[in-house]
Amino acid sequence: MTDSRTIGPWTLIEELGRGGNAVVWRATRDGLGGEAALKVINATNAHKEPYRRFVAEIEFLRSLGDTAGVLPLMDAYLPDTDALAPQARLDFERDLRFGWDMWKWARLNSVHGSTYFYRFAQSPPFPETSVRHGWGASHFAELWYMFDHLDQENWSWSERDRKVSALMANYWTHFVKTGNPNGQGLPQWPTFESGNAMHFLNGATVGEVPGTERLEIFDATYDAVRRR
Repeated sequence: MTDSRTIGPWTLIEELGRGGNAVVWRATRDGLGGEAALKVINATNAHKEPYRRFVAEIEFLRSLGDTAGVLPLMDAYLPDTDALAPQARLDFERDLRFGWDMWKWARLNSVHGSTYFYRFAQSPPFPETSVRHGWGASHFAELWYMFDHLDQENWSWSERDRKVSALMANYWTHFVKTGNPNGQGLPQWPTFESGNAMHFLNGATVGEVPGTERLEIFDATYDAVRRR
């Protein structure tokens, strides 16, 4: 680096963040036609694991070449502020590990028959002493409700928790018996083909399938990778 504002052909505009073995700058250079995020590695620590991990990241991106969808996928989850970063990471992990998979299965299955999609958003009352405290509506949390097993845990279940549990247990029982979750006295659960899902939060309400714009970006990315 020749001075504090340039490195090679790059002009450094603003430091965006730092950590580990690198600093990320907002930067530009002649012919770029815009700005870019430039990651500057501490060369004195080039033999260490953070540098090797960075090289692996670059090799992976190079292997993708001009694969459509990768950058839109990253952009779709970038937080606007540092304070939003933890939730952005959780959103990405949710859709990467569960959201896209279930949405894709629903789309595939709906070609062959009636399909019912739901979103579980009820947060169990995990005690402060529990390692799960603060997890919210996490993976597997719906099982206590779906099987009507709230009383297996001596927690501070609310009437809203019990309402969700009763609804889910009834829906699942009808589905096992008939292939259709709907039954007398239950809010009507539309099929996935309608573009709607059942949302379980303090009850059961019908609404749009959540997060479809991001899931479609995931879908386009996977399709592009499969075609390579």
